[in-house]
Amino acid sequence: AALESRRHADEAEWEGRTKRKRVVEEAEGGCVGLALNLGSSTVTASLIRTDGSAVAGGVGQRAVHLHPSTLTLNADEYLEAVCGCIDDAVAFVRSSPRSAKRQSINGKTQGASPSSSTSNDPAVAAAAGGNGVGQEPVVSLPVKVVGIACFAMSLVGVSDAGDAVTPVYTHADTRNAAFASELRRKLSAEGSLDFVERRTAAVQSCYAPALLTRLQQTPQEDTAKVATWQTLSCFVLSKLSGRPQPVTLSEASLTGLMDRVDQQWHHGLLSLLGVSPRALPPLCDADELHDRGMSEELRQRWPELADAMWSRGISHGAAASVGCRCEAPRRVCVTMGASAEMRLCLATRQSSRKRKGLPNGRSKTPSASNGKASPPGDVDRSDEIPRGLFCYTLTRDTQLVGAALADGASIYEWAQRELAGTEEEMASMVAAASKMDADAHGLTILPFFSGNTGSGFQDA
Repeated sequence: AALESRRHADEAEWEGRTKRKRVVEEAEGGCVGLALNLGSSTVTASLIRTDGSAVAGGVGQRAVHLHPSTLTLNADEYLEAVCGCIDDAVAFVRSSPRSAKRQSINGKTQGASPSSSTSNDPAVAAAAGGNGVGQEPVVSLPVKVVGIACFAMSLVGVSDAGDAVTPVYTHADTRNAAFASELRRKLSAEGSLDFVERRTAAVQSCYAPALLTRLQQTPQEDTAKVATWQTLSCFVLSKLSGRPQPVTLSEASLTGLMDRVDQQWHHGLLSLLGVSPRALPPLCDADELHDRGMSEELRQRWPELADAMWSRGISHGAAASVGCRCEAPRRVCVTMGASAEMRLCLATRQSSRKRKGLPNGRSKTPSASNGKASPPGDVDRSDEIPRGLFCYTLTRDTQLVGAALADGASIYEWAQRELAGTEEEMASMVAAASKMDADAHGLTILPFFSGNTGSGFQDA
């Protein structure tokens, strides 16, 4: 009798698994992933199918606003925008016809969520997602993985409790320009400018060294409370998961604080900036996923994401190169958004040495370990990047080399605002300009309206 009972239990479990698999395969869109796009003007959450394509209509989007004078973002408002986008994407799954009709394993019909309310009121929560007291949560098609891509560069100071105590500083903050020039002079005077730039990034206003120099010399009240500096995606995932998160090599390299050769924070540069390495998150590779879920409050709010794996943030450029299948060294990825970039994937020194059967490729130079920013006598120049190009990390074995303009499609918005006014007037101007031969006007401009994220250029 016991064996027969176990056999029936096994059959029921198998039937349940088969049913769940069929639901996944037949559910509208077949989504298994959620892609979070953290932009400087818009946040987007998109449901993704098993083949990587987006689910039509399965998108949540919120506008975010840079401060008009400082070009910073409010961290808490940004986090609310992210949560609102996830609410919308989850609500779409719950309200899809097949999701609303499908039955749970215990035979009860699962309801669809008509709302994406974020209230803590049980009655409101029950109406929004069936999470009220005494009511089972709505569990529609589960999301297996969440990916995050974020604009570069971003930095936000957080307290010991993990709360943001500064704005989100961005690459567009041109207040750092004079301090970038000062830092360049200081590094040049000690003969280490070329060495530092080859291993980190160009010393320009768009990167963190110039920002931290400014904050140190013009102290703000909020920076005194900073316990740790995080990238924006690191801050968002830390708040969603309820625990501090590491930052990927990809995002760390875009701060200008990471030694790309040694693949760790550049201790010599940090020492010069007066920043303790303990004030920065630990580093991880892009394939090291967060698998410990979300905070209990958010597990109740989004049960569909309760068991999802979270991919820690990488840059928009890195995500675009991978998404366009341009990891191969003979493929060039060109993207045009608010900014414009051209990128090429190359192997890191570590990867090259591994393929040749040599010991690990970590440099023996003391740049990241002895507290000095200056180069040793014998410097390996194999990682030197031509002036005018950037180089940052994609994964431990892959780096991205390319060039960028901080202003791409944003120039169109600027022209409409400053030269035309209305969409009709802008369309008329574009039509008239299209009839002209190239360079017939004889005018030349440098499109650096928001500074520049490429290396070797003059700050705005």
